[in-house]
Amino acid sequence: MTTTNIRKWGNSQGLYIPVDYLRQLGIKINDSVTINVENGTIVIRRNDDFSAKAMAVKSLREIREKALLKKESEGSDVYGKNAPRDYKKEYKEYLDERYNV
Repeated sequence: MTTTNIRKWGNSQGLYIPVDYLRQLGIKINDSVTINVENGTIVIRRNDDFSAKAMAVKSLREIREKALLKKESEGSDVYGKNAPRDYKKEYKEYLDERYNV
């Protein structure tokens, strides 16, 4: 448990959140968060929309890299007519599995 003070921040009020707490939540500077009051408690959560978008971009890159590595190991022309083109299908399958769609 950490104690902090509410401070004036322009025309608003703010508080400092210890870096360790932010790391535990996976929140970085300029990340989007959602703030709610639940049963008299302020609850701060990572904004899942922002996190999902970042995860989607990362996963698409991983899928692309795996496909390119596979084609290279098979000895085919990676950027030629035999280049892998089915990223959309693999990406959709990933998202379906990840988000239980």
